[in-house]
This record gives sequence, C-alpha cells and structure tokens, in this order.
Amino acid sequence: MTPFLRRVLTRAAAALLAVAGCITLAHAAWEPGTDGLAPIPPFSARVVDRTGTLSAAQASALEAKLAAFTDKTGGQLAVLIVPSTAPE
Repeated sequence: MTPFLRRVLTRAAAALLAVAGCITLAHAAWEPGTDGLAPIPPFSARVVDRTGTLSAAQASALEAKLAAFTDKTGGQLAVLIVPSTAPE
C-alpha cells in the first residue's frame, strides 16, 4: 500500500468514525424520556385531547374538518392538547 493510499484510507476511516459518533450522540439526545420532557403520544387520531377541553361533539367535528382537509389538499394536520408544556 502506498503512503498516499494509506493517508486517504486513514482519513476516510476517521471521517466515518466521526459521523458514527455524531449519529450516536444525536440518537442519545433524542431518546424519549432522557431530556425531562413528556413524550409525544403515538398517533392514534387526528384529535387527541389529554385535558378534556373539547366535548365529544367538538372533537368529532374537528376530526371531520381535519379529514376533509387531508382529502382536499393531501396535507395532514393533527391536534394534540396537553395539560402543560413544562418545562419547555
């Protein structure tokens, strides 16, 4: 192996290790429950009211409007109502 090829491979290996390290750190930073924030619940409906703010009729009407919006535009919207956003 030539010295030039050895330098190129060494630098490529170092770059790959740096990228792998960044990915590992990013994954750890976004791991649910490790940042003190409440996790976002899994998607189960277009309207999720964790506070009881909306009546069943209001939630149903909003759900229908969001479904119509998706059908018309292809865009997707969801509403999540939570009791607090603390500590954010």
